[in-house]
Amino acid sequence: MRKIYLCMVILFVCSGVKAQYRKASFINKSGRTYDLGGMGHFLGGGAGAFPGIYYSYGLDQGKKTFYWFDLEVILPTKFSYNTVQRNNTSIPVTVNYKSKVAFTYRFNYAYYLTNPENTESKFKPFVTAGANFILTSMEPMVYETKPANSDPAKQSNFDGTSFGLNAGIGGIYAITENFGIKVTAGYNLQFKNKSSQYVPADGATVYHVYGSHPYVGLGIRFVIKGDGD
Repeated sequence: MRKIYLCMVILFVCSGVKAQYRKASFINKSGRTYDLGGMGHFLGGGAGAFPGIYYSYGLDQGKKTFYWFDLEVILPTKFSYNTVQRNNTSIPVTVNYKSKVAFTYRFNYAYYLTNPENTESKFKPFVTAGANFILTSMEPMVYETKPANSDPAKQSNFDGTSFGLNAGIGGIYAITENFGIKVTAGYNLQFKNKSSQYVPADGATVYHVYGSHPYVGLGIRFVIKGDGD
């Protein structure tokens, strides 16, 4: 629970930072950034890659540090994993799922590794860290087992909600003064919300679908230059 409270505090602090920047940018919008792109979440245990579409907004005023917020939709995805029958471990069982839509709200704080004011360099690498909140449905869209009507020893849980911390690296390639390509890659460390966790039957274990995992993102970034009126 302490980890969850820590993530909540970080998100509240990030919201406060955002509110202060809103006040400052009321007069001058220069440096505001807007992104649109795709994200891949590489989940373990047989789930594979879950694709997402994200929209970002933030502030980059040409200094060493900048930030942005991600609003992401994780798309429905088919996946499967292998386990055994709960009451007879000699019988193999394959579990097939199709997840429902999930939503992510993520704050990212970044630091440029090179001088962002150097206009001769088109590529600007950075490191980033932040916090995230994932909201999912606790029930799958499609669920089936092979053999049919099996009682698998490993049972899936979509968690409902989870908080996490993320860290990674990335870079922005400037196509023009206002447009660029942004790529990110890193790791999400997710903490389980115990109040929403699924309690399996006796003798069964839980497979958390949206657990800790690596991610990559690729998108187009637009930045406002000048007064931005």
